[in-house]
Amino acid sequence: MRKITVFALLMVFTLSEAQNLSKEELAIKSVIEKETELFYKGDFESWALQWDHSSPIYFGVYSCEFKMEFTDWESLSKSAKENMQANVDVNLPLPEKTDYKFFVNKSSALVIFKEDGDLSSRVLIKGKDGWKISNYSGSIFKQA
Repeated sequence: MRKITVFALLMVFTLSEAQNLSKEELAIKSVIEKETELFYKGDFESWALQWDHSSPIYFGVYSCEFKMEFTDWESLSKSAKENMQANVDVNLPLPEKTDYKFFVNKSSALVIFKEDGDLSSRVLIKGKDGWKISNYSGSIFKQA
């Protein structure tokens, strides 16, 4: 009975969250979450479909120990493909994304959110194939 109650509460929360987002915001959030899921699964071809390849891109991840930056699709895709081939662990939990804030116009969107408690952002461009990521910025500053 307790499992049913917890499941029902989760469904109500999920539905109420979805009802608070516009159609565009739901589509944008779906791309962001799909990009993460596909990266963690090591599905390079599907992951690459979440990205805009035509405009300048930016990918940056920062922590106290390292900085990783890419400013063109060729460099990012080469690094991502190598990383996925060498380091995929499908048992790793996906980062938890919370506190989404959307700033959307007709053809672009800025999304700011927390990813496992750290600030992260994405810029997406809307084209004929839907929303695609063109800017990925994140930080990793876990509390010990």
